[in-house]
Amino acid sequence: MFRFSDVTNIRVIYSWKEGSRPGVTNHFDSFLMGTVSSYSRYSRPSNTANLYGFYKYSPADGGERNPPTGFASISRLRFSSHGISESTDGSDKWLNLWPEVDNSNEYIASDNSQARGTKCIAGYCYLDKPVWIMVR
Repeated sequence: MFRFSDVTNIRVIYSWKEGSRPGVTNHFDSFLMGTVSSYSRYSRPSNTANLYGFYKYSPADGGERNPPTGFASISRLRFSSHGISESTDGSDKWLNLWPEVDNSNEYIASDNSQARGTKCIAGYCYLDKPVWIMVR
């Protein structure tokens, strides 16, 4: 689960069980468990599926689970020792935790333009709120 430490109604959940389907090599699981720290590529090269197994909660979705049932895919999710980020042509409404500022206007809300792309969960970016990443 990815969420801001003091804002519980904005969060992105990744289901390992759903994301690691048979036949899908999923380096994201290894990244989250700390066994791969420098793997950096998009999760969707031309011959593989999107990274599946996500859902989120945010005020923009009325505080309800999105999608309401099942799971969503994030296409071309980038992850490495630098952080986690949707590709530059992504929706900006899932995860963007990267050291570089993103000048996209696709975010739902941001308290500071320097937060866009660096500390964003479910389309909300906050510069001074710590991010909690919980794995179990």
